[in-house]
Amino acid sequence: MAQINSYAVSSLKLNDKILASDADTGVTKNITPAEIIANNPFQYQIGQYLQSQGGVIAHRWLSSVSLGTPTRGTVQNY
Repeated sequence: MAQINSYAVSSLKLNDKILASDADTGVTKNITPAEIIANNPFQYQIGQYLQSQGGVIAHRWLSSVSLGTPTRGTVQNY
């Protein structure tokens, strides 16, 4: 599934429609925040504090290998 680029707005409800651009195709479409959350390939969010790791997520990217070059892979890197 293509990753969706979006910006969170705190006043949105999960079923409100917002305009989002598909990162792979550039196609813009209406999508709900609930759909973005369901399609998010990342386990952790930027700004999230992880006590088990002793820090806050500041950057994330997908790669084909751990700590590899950012690609459309499926390995989560933080």
